Amino acid sequence: MFNLGGILFIISGLVVFGSDFYFKKGKIKTLKGLLIIKIFGLVLSILGALLMFYGK
Repeated sequence: MFNLGGILFIISGLVVFGSDFYFKKGKIKTLKGLLIIKIFGLVLSILGALLMFYGK
């Protein structure tokens, strides 16, 4: 479970920082869309952290 949490944490970082790149390129049109994607990345990072803390 620790490895799965680590993978989720890395993917969440890519989602959060990659969404800025797509927003600047124009693939994400609105700030609301950007916010939804960033919230999804935040949820993934929290889930990954919980799996790393409590997974054995």
